[in-house]
Amino acid sequence: MTIGASLAVGWWNTGLTRPGAVQIAHSSSRLAAATTVIHALLSDLPVLVLGEVTADDVEQLLAEYPEKRRLARIFSGRRNMAVLYDTRYVANLDLPTEFTHRDGQQDIGIGWYVKLSIGRDLFHVIAVHWPSRRVDGNRRVRYRCGVHLKTKIDQLVEQTPRTRIIVIGDFNDEPFDDSLCDALRATRDRNAAKRSAALLYNPFWRVLGEYAARHDTPLGAGTHFYTRNHDTSWYTLDQAIVSSSLVQGSGWTLAELATNVLPVQQLLTKSGNMSLNFDHLPIVIAFECLAEKGVS
Repeated sequence: MTIGASLAVGWWNTGLTRPGAVQIAHSSSRLAAATTVIHALLSDLPVLVLGEVTADDVEQLLAEYPEKRRLARIFSGRRNMAVLYDTRYVANLDLPTEFTHRDGQQDIGIGWYVKLSIGRDLFHVIAVHWPSRRVDGNRRVRYRCGVHLKTKIDQLVEQTPRTRIIVIGDFNDEPFDDSLCDALRATRDRNAAKRSAALLYNPFWRVLGEYAARHDTPLGAGTHFYTRNHDTSWYTLDQAIVSSSLVQGSGWTLAELATNVLPVQQLLTKSGNMSLNFDHLPIVIAFECLAEKGVS
């Protein structure tokens, strides 16, 4: 463990190729816009998790990336997800694993599990893209996703009590929905999570609404833009949640001020709405390695 080291993990639901769909052709303008965003994210993030992409999508997005040789790629063909990581800082320790649960006649993806390390320090990253809110029956399915994912997480913690777990992605629910705060037990209270390994901590409670005081700064009011509802067009569906071990204040610790929605200007109109080509903003969760308390 190197005191002073840092880690940032990003997520973006690109909207390019839906989960389970085969490769489709993208317009040149849409692909160019996504390429610009991803290149900008990779310049700052050693780990970037992408939703709704195929392996072919990623290769097109990285075709002209100047340092693509230092990037490793891990793909989930079933879920159309990818993890890109900088091999100078991060290593993948094992083959990824699909977490699923049986719902009637269908296997539902509850998470895609990848082990990453910085030096000797292991991080368990679980990428999620739960079923859509646009289907009424999926609310129950998402709740079951939370229940089953919490069981998987508890098993990891039982094996190693200080296990570092990051759950990141598009939950298709907001922080206050039952699937997260009840089933997954992701609390808004950092001190509660610090006291109890049974709880997870969700720092994205802080970005439920407008997070810019200036009215002339177009930053949005969440992570997902959807215009068909009258009361709001914004929802906080993209989040990153951590295990209790990552809020203890020593060793690897959540860097709360650097954890946020990324208001990428290429994705926003001048009025602060999403461009018509995309409906999700990226997010980032950051960590710093602090000295053990009482140790100089």
